[in-house]
Amino acid sequence: KDIVKYACEIIIIKLNNFKNNLLEQIDSMKGNTDIEHSARIEIIDENHTMGEVFTRTIQDHPNIKFAGFKNDHPDVNNIFFEYETEGMTISKIIINVVKDLSNTYTEIINGL
Repeated sequence: KDIVKYACEIIIIKLNNFKNNLLEQIDSMKGNTDIEHSARIEIIDENHTMGEVFTRTIQDHPNIKFAGFKNDHPDVNNIFFEYETEGMTISKIIINVVKDLSNTYTEIINGL
């Protein structure tokens, strides 16, 4: 029970760090007018696990036309997140998806 709670708490923290990292990178690339609707962004110091959790969930968002990630090498903790949106900016989608995921893990903790 304690292990599951601790794991969920870590995932929530990592999701928020992942969100902040993505939003900072998007903000720094605002000169590219399409960044909010289509891009490929490198996420430094992140691995396959968080890429899979985040990407799998964001793919279900109704305003996502495409979302995926790639890890070029298993020994390198960098992933590339690529997306295309429709009708909503990626920043808003990221915020919504991380909120939904965090709520899911909080529900798991509360149900223990």
